[in-house]
Amino acid sequence: MKLKKPTIIIIIVANTLFLLVLFYNFYYKKASFNSSIKAEVPATRITKAYSEAGRWYWGNKEIDFYDEHAINLNKKEIAEFCTIINASHAKYIDNIRPDYWVDINLETIDKKAILITLNQNKTDGFFFEINHDGTFEGKALANFIVKHIYKQ
Repeated sequence: MKLKKPTIIIIIVANTLFLLVLFYNFYYKKASFNSSIKAEVPATRITKAYSEAGRWYWGNKEIDFYDEHAINLNKKEIAEFCTIINASHAKYIDNIRPDYWVDINLETIDKKAILITLNQNKTDGFFFEINHDGTFEGKALANFIVKHIYKQ
């Protein structure tokens, strides 16, 4: 008898906590996500933009950035690249596990590095991250990058 009441209370508390976790995981995270946030990359401070690693899939063709292909942008292309990034809004991605990705390194005037990771997966399409922080809509950026890929 003495254990019956505390056991019931523990079960009620555990079930309530479980329901709160479910609510947070399936509703609150997505509903409270702020999609009005924009990506910010200072176009005037970027001196160099190049790819270093990754694999990309475009037009029924897989592109390997480790050995065969690369991206290297000039000053005019860097300005256009940054304009596309700065126009992108935040995008909620439930499970970030890209099928394909490309790392694009940006170097600033004061030799600081900014890493742009352009990702592609079947469920969420194209999205990118800046220094592994936040996810943003990446369709326009993917279209831009594909035009500037060259063979090494």
